[in-house]
Formats: sequence, structure tokens, C-alpha cells
Amino acid sequence: MDYQFPLIVENVTLTLSGKTLLNNINFALPKGKITALIGPNGAGKSSLIKVLSGYLKPQKGQCVFHAKPLLDFSTLELAKWRAVMRQNNQINFAFSVEEVIRMGAYHRCKKEIAIHLEEVIKLTDCESLRRKFYHQLSGGEQQRTQLARVLLQLWSENMSGKILFLDEPTSALDLYHQQHCLRLLTALCREKNLTVCTVLHDLNLVSLYADQLILLAQNKVQVKGNANEVITENNIHQWYNAEIITLPHLMTKTPQLLFKK
Repeated sequence: MDYQFPLIVENVTLTLSGKTLLNNINFALPKGKITALIGPNGAGKSSLIKVLSGYLKPQKGQCVFHAKPLLDFSTLELAKWRAVMRQNNQINFAFSVEEVIRMGAYHRCKKEIAIHLEEVIKLTDCESLRRKFYHQLSGGEQQRTQLARVLLQLWSENMSGKILFLDEPTSALDLYHQQHCLRLLTALCREKNLTVCTVLHDLNLVSLYADQLILLAQNKVQVKGNANEVITENNIHQWYNAEIITLPHLMTKTPQLLFKK
């Protein structure tokens, strides 16, 4: 399966309990790129991730995955082609970190797990955590564990056509691990052709790492494009109601936000 846009969103509308959460959403995820979903609280970003990954069925429209309606895929088929790291991943049982990571490979044979497990643990900086109990970890350590889990689910030499969905994957990470996470995702897109769709709130990180930005507000796509097109003073003031100024990054020239005092 080799499509320039592995996932295409067509006229998606989602209503739950009489409330419209998403209204006529249209865009596509480009292969081998990072797409960031941004917007104020309550804009529908987490709901959209659930629709894009097949956990919620829209009332109108559809998501087309590899030229086929997403909802026509079986659970096992989807497990091979898309993985989801949710915002909250609470586990109350006494599983070790390594056991949680291995949960991502329930559909894989033991040989594949043996080949990929050590590489994934190393890349996500989970080596020092693997014997610890997951429920005793800090929030940031749990996020690193969950990232390793979803990567093990999809891992292969060529990840072209595979999509990784991440809902706020850096929210609990320290500065080093925020940078480490986003650099890793960038490298996987570039080297293995993985496609990433993530919700992020730190717009400075979004500007540095995302190839495509989708700004959701009032349950609609209000702006989409690259960082220079989306992260403007007018857009941020209009849709976030925040008083900021933008300055070009010293190295990349992409916009960076400064708050007005």
C-alpha cells in the first residue's frame, strides 16, 4: 500500500449526546510527515483523533484509509497499520514497563517481538524503566512507556503507509524528553516513511517539528498549512484569544511565540 495520503478525511461530522463535536472536517494526512492538531481547549482535537483512528464513527462523512473506508477494516487489520497513544493511559494492575510495552505487539509473532523489542526500548529511553511497575512511574515515564508500546505495534524496516496517532504525547515530559520524542518521530518519518498525527499544545514545538498544522476551533477546521501560514499573531489572537507576538526562530526561521506581559 503506497499512497501519497494514507488517510483522507471527507466531510466528517460527529455528534454525541446532541452536541456537535466536529463539523464538516476535511483534510488529508501526507505520508511520511508529521501533522499536528492544534486549537483551544474543547475544540474537538481528542474527538477527532478517535474518529481518525476508528474508535468513533461519525454521523456524516468518512475517513478513507488506503483508498478504503476506515470502518471497513477489521480490528486486526488496523492493528497492523495504525497505532494510538491516548491522552490518559491508566493501568491499575501490577504490570512491569516491559510487559506494558509488549502489549503493543499482541498481533505479532514472538520472533518479530524479539527482533524489535530491544531497539524500541532503547530508542524511547525506557531501558532504566523496564523492570519497574508501570503504576509507580511518573507521568512522563508512563508517556515514554506508552510511546514504546505503540512503536512496537507498528515497527518494521519500512513503515510506509503506517500511521501513528498521539494525543498530547509530550504533556508530562521534561524538556530533554520532549525534544527527544519529537526528534525521534521526525527521524522515523524521514527514515522509515512513518506518518504521524498528533495533538500538541506547545505551539513553539509544533512550529519546529510539524510539517502540516490543522487549527481546530469551534469544532471546525479554521486554518491549515505550514507553521508560517498557521502560527500568526492574527490567528492566535482570533482563535486562542491570547495576546502574543511572533518572532522567527534563530535557526529555522519558523515562528516562535512570546507572551505579552
